[in-house]
Amino acid sequence: MPILPTTFNNESNRLIREKQEYDIEELLKLAKDDFSSLNTEQQTILMKVLRQ
Repeated sequence: MPILPTTFNNESNRLIREKQEYDIEELLKLAKDDFSSLNTEQQTILMKVLRQ
Protein backbone atom coordinates (compact mmCIF):
# COMPACT_ATOMS: atom_id res chain seq x y z
CA MET A 1 0.00 0.00 0.00
CA PRO A 2 1.43 3.42 -0.92
CA ILE A 3 2.45 5.77 1.84
CA LEU A 4 1.21 9.34 1.57
CA PRO A 5 3.82 12.05 1.85
CA THR A 6 3.75 13.93 5.14
CA THR A 7 2.99 17.15 3.25
CA PHE A 8 -0.08 15.70 1.53
CA ASN A 9 -3.03 18.06 1.18
CA ASN A 10 -6.09 18.30 -1.06
CA GLU A 11 -4.70 21.29 -2.95
CA SER A 12 -1.75 19.30 -4.22
CA ASN A 13 -3.95 16.55 -5.63
CA ARG A 14 -5.38 17.54 -9.02
CA LEU A 15 -8.19 14.94 -8.95
CA ILE A 16 -9.44 16.01 -5.53
CA ARG A 17 -9.21 19.67 -6.50
CA GLU A 18 -11.24 19.06 -9.68
CA LYS A 19 -13.96 17.26 -7.73
CA GLN A 20 -14.20 20.18 -5.29
CA GLU A 21 -14.66 22.79 -8.04
CA TYR A 22 -18.45 22.70 -8.04
CA ASP A 23 -20.63 25.11 -9.98
CA ILE A 24 -22.98 25.96 -7.11
CA GLU A 25 -25.50 27.79 -9.32
CA GLU A 26 -25.73 24.81 -11.67
CA LEU A 27 -26.18 22.38 -8.75
CA LEU A 28 -28.97 24.53 -7.26
CA LYS A 29 -30.77 24.65 -10.61
CA LEU A 30 -30.42 20.89 -10.99
CA ALA A 31 -31.78 20.30 -7.46
CA LYS A 32 -34.79 22.55 -8.11
CA ASP A 33 -35.51 20.85 -11.42
CA ASP A 34 -35.20 17.39 -9.85
CA PHE A 35 -37.39 18.34 -6.88
CA SER A 36 -40.16 19.63 -9.15
CA SER A 37 -40.16 16.33 -11.03
CA LEU A 38 -41.03 14.40 -7.84
CA ASN A 39 -44.64 13.62 -7.05
CA THR A 40 -46.26 15.09 -3.91
CA GLU A 41 -45.58 12.01 -1.76
CA GLN A 42 -41.91 11.91 -2.80
CA GLN A 43 -41.50 15.63 -2.09
CA THR A 44 -43.03 15.20 1.38
CA ILE A 45 -40.74 12.29 2.22
CA LEU A 46 -37.66 14.12 0.93
CA MET A 47 -38.48 17.21 3.01
CA LYS A 48 -38.92 15.04 6.14
CA VAL A 49 -35.55 13.36 5.52
CA LEU A 50 -33.76 16.67 4.93
CA ARG A 51 -35.12 18.18 8.17
CA GLN A 52 -33.55 15.46 10.32
